[in-house]
Amino acid sequence: MPQIGLIVGMDPNGIIGADGGLPWKISADLKRFKATTMDGTIIVGSKTYLSMPAKLPGRNIIVVTREPSTRKDLQDREPAAICKTVREAIEKAKTLPGDIWVGGGSFIYAEALKERLVDVLDVTMVPVVDESNFTVITRFPIWFISDFRMVKEEANPDDPQLTQRRYER
Repeated sequence: MPQIGLIVGMDPNGIIGADGGLPWKISADLKRFKATTMDGTIIVGSKTYLSMPAKLPGRNIIVVTREPSTRKDLQDREPAAICKTVREAIEKAKTLPGDIWVGGGSFIYAEALKERLVDVLDVTMVPVVDESNFTVITRFPIWFISDFRMVKEEANPDDPQLTQRRYER
């Protein structure tokens, strides 16, 4: 059975996004995301999907949106599937090879955590983001981490300013 986890990068204040994208450009963070999700399926919301490159080689992408039939902008990019809920996306992902990773944004994370759909959190802690540089800040629904216990914490081997944490339910 595949692992069903959640993968996120955040600063100490829970910031995961700003102005529709990542508020940092840290290659070690992207490298870890790629290595962790390779050969699996990533579940993301429509805004996150549209902020990503059109294709992520070696991975299937399932998009969650409330109106899948009317989202031609999503269909044109040819994700593996478009679903209405995270639960539906996970069921679809189980028919595909590899592990399953919930990859954001904040509403998708909140749904996955609230419904207890993931058992593992893979968290990359990045340096503090200067919020004054951005108009719109997106935060991780941090209150759900209390449902998990940290089982591992270590410096990222490619960039010591990053800390890797693994939580399990």
